[in-house]
Amino acid sequence: MGKRIAVIQAKAYIALIFGLLISIKVGLLMPTFAEIEAIDLSASLTLEQCLQLALENSTSVKNNQISLAIQNLRIKDAESNFYPDFSLSGNYTLSDQLRRMQRIRENLDKDTFVLLEQGENYNFGLTGRYTIWDFGQRWLNLLQEKESLKSQESRNERTRQSLIYEVTQAYYEVLKSQALVIVNKEILQRSRDNRQRVEAFVEAGIQIEADIAAAQVQEANNELTLLNNQNQLDIALSNLPRVMGLDPSIRISLAEIEKPMTSVTPPNVTLDKAIEKALKNRPEFVENTATSNRLQYSLQLARIQRFPTVGVEYLHNMDLDTYFDDFFDTYEHLEHLRDWRAAATFNFPLFDSGVRKRQVQNVELQLEQSQENIEDLKRTIALDARQSYLNLASRAKATDIAEKQVRNARLNLDVTKGRYDLERAFLLELLQAQTDYAQALTNQVRSFYDYKIARTALQKAMGDL
Repeated sequence: MGKRIAVIQAKAYIALIFGLLISIKVGLLMPTFAEIEAIDLSASLTLEQCLQLALENSTSVKNNQISLAIQNLRIKDAESNFYPDFSLSGNYTLSDQLRRMQRIRENLDKDTFVLLEQGENYNFGLTGRYTIWDFGQRWLNLLQEKESLKSQESRNERTRQSLIYEVTQAYYEVLKSQALVIVNKEILQRSRDNRQRVEAFVEAGIQIEADIAAAQVQEANNELTLLNNQNQLDIALSNLPRVMGLDPSIRISLAEIEKPMTSVTPPNVTLDKAIEKALKNRPEFVENTATSNRLQYSLQLARIQRFPTVGVEYLHNMDLDTYFDDFFDTYEHLEHLRDWRAAATFNFPLFDSGVRKRQVQNVELQLEQSQENIEDLKRTIALDARQSYLNLASRAKATDIAEKQVRNARLNLDVTKGRYDLERAFLLELLQAQTDYAQALTNQVRSFYDYKIARTALQKAMGDL
């Protein structure tokens, strides 16, 4: 018994040391908290920083990574089928053999039992199995799992690109709202200056009091527009941290790199190239293609499952009808080796009531359905790429037009203001010039950031994010 305890303790020490070594190895491989570059949320964030935070915090991205790890384990399981399978079994039995004796005297009110034998038994067995030939079932199963891995990788990429697009869109929506607030503050200040100028003219007897009311109406309209834009900015500032996986109450300041007056460029690819690239790179298309390939392997597997399989089996049994401690002291009990057996196995399914036939038909229908989905997906992807391309081209032209509109509206406003100061223009002309200028500035901001979003949408449509 003492030797058995010593053996158990030795194994425990070995396990402890092994665990410590693993912990040290993991600690060396994993970065410490200080090594991870933290992003200061109180500082102005760039688009790249926002994307980094979103990818780190996204639950969908994390779950997809876990699913990818699970699928890699399934591939390992499929690969393990090519190797022999060994199992070790054992049991310990403690028994008393008792014999029941009949009553020998009438005054005995119970049966009596006599102990014949008491003993212990140890049994150990080693079993090994290996499939020699299965008509490629293991190989087809492995190919199925590899195609499933491609599907999962494409699914992960689709989730990543969708998140990038969503964060980019939210980022530019914040910048657009901020720019509109700045523009409307400038417009509101111009309307206030105009109202004060009208009031001075009324006091000088140059204009009537009704002109003051007209100027006040314009000022109130601009105040309402500014209020609405500030509300849209608050909404955009709440939406951005949400899509980044953060608390919506967190307020993030952004580092604006480009100004709305920056010139833009049309798409740098042709429409045909954009569609071709989309059909090649879109994660959805890659995922569906991998699914179709997996079903083709599944169909082959279902067909060959009706064929026989050939394997080998080995069994080694050992009985030790004495105490375990004595077994470690001497080899004299090895004569208790009972038996061993080696055999070739053959399995040929003869009748299954049509189960395998229906399995083949089921997979054939799934494959047909998958191929139809691929053809429909091709059309959808091509349409998405076409629409995104045309939308980007339109946004680029709109941005150039808006820039020219701002220059002309500013020039018209300056001229009209000068004529109004010289009493050569009516108040309504000045108010209209100010309205046109405000609309031009608004169009410039919207068209510029809509262009930025449209450019990202085209990249997503081509699978190039």
